[in-house]
Amino acid sequence: MRKTCPKPSSATPKKRSKKSDPRRPSPEDGLPDRRHALLRIRSKNIIAFLPSLPGHQSLPWQPQTIGNYANHLASTFAIARPMWDFRLDDGEMGDAITVARRMGIISRSAQRHRRPTLEELDRLLTHFIDRRRRPPQAMPMHKVIVFALFSTRRQAEITRLTWDDFQKQHKRILVRDMKHPGE
Repeated sequence: MRKTCPKPSSATPKKRSKKSDPRRPSPEDGLPDRRHALLRIRSKNIIAFLPSLPGHQSLPWQPQTIGNYANHLASTFAIARPMWDFRLDDGEMGDAITVARRMGIISRSAQRHRRPTLEELDRLLTHFIDRRRRPPQAMPMHKVIVFALFSTRRQAEITRLTWDDFQKQHKRILVRDMKHPGE
């Protein structure tokens, strides 16, 4: 004989309307609807916002970094309506980028056209190895240079590394606050 479990009184959960959703703020809550505020974002608001971005440890960001941030923000503006039903005007974002570029708030990174030659690297390493042998003991720059070359990390990323970030058992180190985490 087969036993059956009793069915719950309601087999399918009721769908809530947007108005009855308890998680959604209502005008009675006294909370502003964020969507209305987003509709009012104009290029002048974005241009005023971009220079106010805080840098790392109170150092101001370079125009290249602000430009990178603006590009990420532009991507968010482009998908806000289809993804989250936020009606952001990506034309305002485009206008803001154009004006910010003309004002020098944002710019593209300068391309590097030259890398050190093997001879130059050899001279640098020889100098720092020699310097390390003399008192007072200096930082082991020869090791830092080799680490920088093979890890391809930026100077700021390398200087922020701590022993707590080093995972000896996995033979790896955690690089925090990377400029381009996907690389």
